[in-house]
Amino acid sequence: MPDKQLINKYLSGDEKAVALLIEKHKRKIFSFVIYKTNKKDLSEEICHLTWIKVFDALKKGKYKEEGKFDNWLIKIASNVINDYLRELKNKKQIYPIESEYYSLENSLNFSDKLNSENIFIKKENFHKIKTLINKLPNEQREIIVMHYFLQMTFKEIAELLNISINTALGRMRYALINLRKLINKYNVDLS
Repeated sequence: MPDKQLINKYLSGDEKAVALLIEKHKRKIFSFVIYKTNKKDLSEEICHLTWIKVFDALKKGKYKEEGKFDNWLIKIASNVINDYLRELKNKKQIYPIESEYYSLENSLNFSDKLNSENIFIKKENFHKIKTLINKLPNEQREIIVMHYFLQMTFKEIAELLNISINTALGRMRYALINLRKLINKYNVDLS
């Protein structure tokens, strides 16, 4: 069922629509939050707070259908994370690309048609790239994860991070340049 229809049902008093909206988007929101916090318990709490804010905003008519609903959800989750971390005065936390609870490898979609050898090669290459991505500065690593693994557009990333699209594109450019340098420096063969 489309988000617009679920939102309208929720606003009309259909409480089942709440569960359907959460079920539809919970994985993407949780993946984003755990990527940012690297703590399962904290991520669960932030996701809960995010959904409270989402449904409160929907009731108040704050959602305008200008973009994708799930990107609006990520924006709210990002704001909740920032507020929460500001309250904890923990602004210098480093956000790794993975944690024990979230693996970007699980977000890769391997084709069912691939044989086991091809899957092994893809996983090996992914691990090599992941190691190199972890060596990038936070801003560059964040752009790569959002664009390639969370499949966000540069416009969506710019809005979420409150930066210009040109800044987002610039960070991606430098991330890719630095990634190429790391590939050469560590003699990583991706063939």
